[in-house]
Amino acid sequence: MSVPPLSIFSLLDKTADAHQRSLLSHAFSQQNINECMPLIMQKVDLLLELFDKDVDRTTDVLLRFRLFALDFVGELFLGSSFGGLEAGTAPQFLHDTDDFFLLGGLEWHFPALVAVLRRLPLSGLQSFLACRERVTQNYIKRYGRESKRGDLLTKILCPQRETDLMTDRETYMEVGNLVFAGTDTTSITLTYLFWALARFPDWQDRIRVELDQKLGDAARGPYDHQSIRSLPTLEAVINDGLRLDPTAPGSLPRITPPDGWQYKGYKIPAKTVISKQCYSTHRDATAFEDADAFLPERWFGKGLAVLELKLVLVALLSRYAVRLPPQTSEESMEMRDHFIVLPRSGKCELPFEPLTPCTTSQAR
Repeated sequence: MSVPPLSIFSLLDKTADAHQRSLLSHAFSQQNINECMPLIMQKVDLLLELFDKDVDRTTDVLLRFRLFALDFVGELFLGSSFGGLEAGTAPQFLHDTDDFFLLGGLEWHFPALVAVLRRLPLSGLQSFLACRERVTQNYIKRYGRESKRGDLLTKILCPQRETDLMTDRETYMEVGNLVFAGTDTTSITLTYLFWALARFPDWQDRIRVELDQKLGDAARGPYDHQSIRSLPTLEAVINDGLRLDPTAPGSLPRITPPDGWQYKGYKIPAKTVISKQCYSTHRDATAFEDADAFLPERWFGKGLAVLELKLVLVALLSRYAVRLPPQTSEESMEMRDHFIVLPRSGKCELPFEPLTPCTTSQAR
């Protein structure tokens, strides 16, 4: 379903979508992922420094993980970190993301209403609507349009072929969407994963045992892409966390083709808006036994390469035991759909205790 303003997330025309994807695909190639490893590890190290400062104290991991993800995608896509990890506080762009997903949900479901809102002379609303433009213009002001940098925005501003040159508006949309989407998908997934691990600490121990068995003396890091690529227990924990608490559980509308669509014997007319959300699908008892339970063992034998999630999980669990405080409850962590999920309380407070030789040996 095409919802203005159009971007790779909302294009309906297949030719236009294929062209737009070709302009952005290099950022997600395996070669580029491998080249990003030093950058990811740099951000992981900064994240660990924040946790080291607050050992044995309750920490809002949602904020910490959002700072980590935002700084990483900022440097990857824009060539400049937002500086959240160094400051330990949320930059303005992080507040913009909260509004972005609320507005994005309205754009998907009520595009006419958003078109009206865009005309309202409300300074806060207009400031948010211009946030993508501000980020891109600040980059151009800092580096110019002929930068030799290797980040995604440089590759968009200075394509190898003149026919691939995007307009400034297209650039604002694509890069802004990628930065927004790349921040909260990773951070919220990590938040709910660590909440699950705090409730089921035996899975923390099982991951540590796996690290010791697979990596030996290198189990406490530093890590590389290859060393954590095949860790079945870690992958199982990530998989069931993604299933149980999906980052974007809501519906994404689609339009049926010109000839309509047949589904299980039902004829759906042409150009009908349809959608299916993943929250109930992931909890379908016909597909998942005991579907409401956190059971990573159901995924043994399946593979998933989620590099950022793996690196953060391994880095933190090899140094800390995460506990569950009374204020972080089922009620406080109840999912609120802002298109991207957020906990009802707006935070996830968890204490991280440094591992000792005694606790490490007990895990073995």
